[in-house]
Amino acid sequence: MPLEIKGSILLGCRGFVEERFGPARWTQVQEALAPEPRAVMSAKIFPGNWYAFPILLEVMRTAKRILAPRQPFFYRDMGRFSADFAVNRFYRFLMTFTSTERVLRRAPGIWPSFYRPGRMVVLEATSNSGRLRLEDFPHDSSEFCERIMGWMERIVELTGGRNCQMEHPVCITRGDPYCEYQGDWI
Repeated sequence: MPLEIKGSILLGCRGFVEERFGPARWTQVQEALAPEPRAVMSAKIFPGNWYAFPILLEVMRTAKRILAPRQPFFYRDMGRFSADFAVNRFYRFLMTFTSTERVLRRAPGIWPSFYRPGRMVVLEATSNSGRLRLEDFPHDSSEFCERIMGWMERIVELTGGRNCQMEHPVCITRGDPYCEYQGDWI
């Protein structure tokens, strides 16, 4: 099965560029995309529709190349923005969970709302730490991992955690069979 993402993810990328860099810069990014991603991003994006995962990677990489080639946390910042964007526009129900621990425990159900195939497995979820494993999502993008870490950092903050420190000790792009994300916070 090909890797896919929901349209809300692509809309978050566009929102990040437009808000942080301006609508004119989004136009530059869009025009620099390869033909297929440019066609998709030029059409109406439906938040609940599925789109090919490589389109996301092309948008992310093109945006960084054009807008912030030397910014080390660009993809993480994009992930943080995407968490706010998704929660505020499409997935407000996430905030009905009263604690970070409860949100983490629901990660297996949240993952398929955004991505397919694959599954997010909870290895640890406490009031001040969590460890999640992404399985059966064979991507080849460290940029995507950075984006996921930014998303997780922001979700921790939105549910009351502070000073979140994320690590990515296991990664499919480094030859591991899956990705793991570890976070600690106050």
